[in-house]
Amino acid sequence: MGDRIWKISTHPYDQVIALTQHTINQALDNLYLSLPDGEEDDGAVGLKPSAASANQDNWIEDVEFGPPAVVVSTEGRNSSIVRFRMHLRSGRIRLSRPHPEAECRNGIPSVFEMLEMVIEDWHVTVSMNIKPTEVDRSNSRGKAIEQRSAAKKNSNHSIQELRLDLSSMSFANAVWDIGTWGLNDCWILYEKSGNRHRGPCRPQGWEAGKPRRFEVLCPEFQSAAKSLVRSIAADLEKANLTSMGFSVIANDPNNRATFEVNHSRYMSYPWTDPRNGKVAQQGLDGNGRLNYLLFLQTVGGNQPPDQSSPEAILNPRMGNWTEGRTPGKDDPTTFGTFMLSSGNFIERFVLPKLSAINRMMTVHISNVWAFLDTGFPWLAYNFAVGSTLEMGGGDTAKDQTTFNMRQQEYQWGKAWPQAGRDHFADIRKSPGKGASIWRYQKIQSGDDGGYRICKKTDDRMQIWMYGDAITFTRLYTLAGSNEIVYEGAQWTKFEYWIEPGRFLSNKNAKIAVKSTWKITFTMQEVTDGGLHINIDYVRPDPVFISNSHDDEFGKLGALQDQLIEMSRSAGENFEHFVESIRNCLEHQEKFVLPASGVFYFKNPLMNHKGDLVANLEYNGNPTRGSAINPTTSNVRMRTGNWAYNSFPLKAEFKHEGDGKKGDED
Repeated sequence: MGDRIWKISTHPYDQVIALTQHTINQALDNLYLSLPDGEEDDGAVGLKPSAASANQDNWIEDVEFGPPAVVVSTEGRNSSIVRFRMHLRSGRIRLSRPHPEAECRNGIPSVFEMLEMVIEDWHVTVSMNIKPTEVDRSNSRGKAIEQRSAAKKNSNHSIQELRLDLSSMSFANAVWDIGTWGLNDCWILYEKSGNRHRGPCRPQGWEAGKPRRFEVLCPEFQSAAKSLVRSIAADLEKANLTSMGFSVIANDPNNRATFEVNHSRYMSYPWTDPRNGKVAQQGLDGNGRLNYLLFLQTVGGNQPPDQSSPEAILNPRMGNWTEGRTPGKDDPTTFGTFMLSSGNFIERFVLPKLSAINRMMTVHISNVWAFLDTGFPWLAYNFAVGSTLEMGGGDTAKDQTTFNMRQQEYQWGKAWPQAGRDHFADIRKSPGKGASIWRYQKIQSGDDGGYRICKKTDDRMQIWMYGDAITFTRLYTLAGSNEIVYEGAQWTKFEYWIEPGRFLSNKNAKIAVKSTWKITFTMQEVTDGGLHINIDYVRPDPVFISNSHDDEFGKLGALQDQLIEMSRSAGENFEHFVESIRNCLEHQEKFVLPASGVFYFKNPLMNHKGDLVANLEYNGNPTRGSAINPTTSNVRMRTGNWAYNSFPLKAEFKHEGDGKKGDED
């Protein structure tokens, strides 16, 4: 199942979007192919022949761009630099300078050197910073991005774009692949006055068909060429072809949902060959296509670490974020990954929802009591036993503390009744390899401090009344599974024991109730591109056990009826609490790259730490109103409105009886 299931961690960030260089360039290719000629669509201005000039003798014209490409730099752990390859498919360029040996007449050189070249499939690779900028939502481009993102209908949210900063374009260590010399190239000396040619001026070794070498050009030509290429690169920016993606930022902490992003930053991350541990070299071929750009985000009320702190940078040797190896051959969903930490998804959202069910299913025995009256004659007596109990009690404000599940082991009392120990055997077993487990328990039994017992002695007779209540719940995930399982078990027992002396037989009666319940959350991809959580559950169905005769059990039947009603009401509240989880991840997929395309989630799974992991696939041009994810038929179910049964439920019961000589109970 790969490193992302067994090794990768998002800490200290809440979620990470990992895109391979291949995926980014796939998106840029798609946008390039979809752009209309010279027109504006979805906020992107279609490319038309580009031109720029410094003067009449230094210009570039009729340049038709091909699709650009990004090279993810892995030279620094938190590099803000990427390499950007511009493809100049066709055009012409003229470069000019005063000849260094020319005489000057009135301060003006008499002879100039001019180079004019035909552009045919040039590739110029430069370095640029990625710069976070806020998108202007008032213009056509901003409105188009808004419609494709989670900012739609959220006017108090901003859209942050990661954009290649053209002003930071650096030609240091630039790579100029400028084709071969051709017969239509013109490199001459000429007199500017009268525009008279003085003959060709070609460097040594020039020959038609041989590669042009940018480094052999004079510094003036190099400088002019850099300036002209920098100028026409602005047309790529207008076409959104310098955009690395968008994140919607919920700026107002008082109006921010649990999973809404409040901060986004990025870093480069190397792909490592699992066969030999070697880091992929950067480039547009081979394994360099698998290097990553990571978008590191915090959500809700969480804040990222200080940018200068060591933990702000993820360890680049944790492993690989994706499983795809060969672009064009492997499943396209295996070149992008979304990961949401268990600390945010499970612990800050799912567990607090379920803690209310823990409270509702917990039985608390507040007191037990017993009464004994020997009366007259000595061979007869009267007795009574009773208890006050509560289900669903406790302070609701403490749901996330007292009743919350934690990564802890269950306590296990050796003094517990064997029937109770047997009832909890299954919930104590490991659910499987790679399990992350959160547990809750409430115990009133055996040597536990909350155990309820009452003992009365009247001369020759004794009576005991016992009350036991144990509640266990747990939530677990399994590495490689798309399910989150919440299950619980509850066991409550009342028992009394009378020792009336040697002339009468002992009397003992008990009633126990045991129940289990289970909720399974199954993550599914849906047509709108996001994730939906399907919910299936088994409500508690109490089972009663007694050692009493029918008439004795009938007298305890009032307690049985009350416990049945309590469990039924608690089960009916399951829908109320779990429905809000169903669509909690809606809009997490609204990460846009670039403006005309979106990603959608595929194959959601849980990793060994309980983090949510999903593949990302790029949909370049989804038709408005059509399915973002065309590979599934699952449609998002809307959250319903479910009634809530009032809690807590309290019960009091009293059981009376008598004893006399010959009583065989």
